[in-house]
Amino acid sequence: MPEAWFELSPKDRTEVLYLAADRTGRAAHVLEKDVWVVWALSVLYGSKLADVLTFKGATSLSKVYKVIDRVSEDVDPTYDIRKFVPDMLPEGESLPKSRRQMRNITDAVRKKLPLWYQESLIPVFQQAIPETNSEVSIKCDGNPNVVAIVYPALVSGTGYVARRIQLEFGARATGEPNTRFDVYCDAASAVPEIMFPTATPVVMKLERTFWEKATLAHVYCRQGKFRGGYRFSRHWYDLAAFAKSSHINSLIADGELANDVAQHQACFFRENDDSGHPIDYVSAVNGEIELIPDGDALKTLDTDYDAMIDDGLLEEGSPTFNEIVDTCRGIEKRINDR
Repeated sequence: MPEAWFELSPKDRTEVLYLAADRTGRAAHVLEKDVWVVWALSVLYGSKLADVLTFKGATSLSKVYKVIDRVSEDVDPTYDIRKFVPDMLPEGESLPKSRRQMRNITDAVRKKLPLWYQESLIPVFQQAIPETNSEVSIKCDGNPNVVAIVYPALVSGTGYVARRIQLEFGARATGEPNTRFDVYCDAASAVPEIMFPTATPVVMKLERTFWEKATLAHVYCRQGKFRGGYRFSRHWYDLAAFAKSSHINSLIADGELANDVAQHQACFFRENDDSGHPIDYVSAVNGEIELIPDGDALKTLDTDYDAMIDDGLLEEGSPTFNEIVDTCRGIEKRINDR
């Protein structure tokens, strides 16, 4: 019978990580973080919270849909807005009918999330920590949407990959469309004699993730800068990866979903461009999307992409940054021409 990962000694876990690294070509510290990502998902979806949370974002593209080859570091669950603030939306609706109602919902979510963390989320993880036989801590660092799981790393890289899993929660969407998938650690197939964590999360469908990433890139392009200037190039890598998938034609053609996402972003995530004017998400997905930033913003992405490669987040043979830009420029043209 396979030995359970968390029953191994730190020395044995380290040896397993290096063995998996040799067999997969991935960096050992990246494989280690992936184990903690899957463990976090297993805790969430093995608890009573499973019925209200949908797993989305880049980690779903890596762990579930296999669209991207990079290791995604964090977990982005969304709490179904209809269940989080059930008294604030008309029955059967997922968007508010007025700006005032939107502000009321946003205010309610901001107030309720920290309380939910303390009363429901953190206790679930505290109960699960002893099974890891590790000195794991749970932190809330001031961002009302984020809970960090800090784990005792056995191996390290350049420092680009943080020794924590960020759970970045939202509660202003339904998480639909979604479906359920099994998720495994990247090291599991390489070292079958070890029983790694597994999870079966409810996962947002690929189509919505594509349009959320495209509209996010559009915002950055219209603003011409990145808050913090760090860890943004992954979004462009992910968009370029979509272009290589068998789904790209249907994703771009789905104008109805594109407009649903645009209307949701316009409602809950209003942003201004570099001139202070509101960004028009609906116009963006209907012929005016911008996916390639200019000048210093593009240089920032290039530098960040190099740092991501240096720390082993991408597999050997990954595209160059210039190739990613060319691919995203092609996606931009296809969206605007449809």
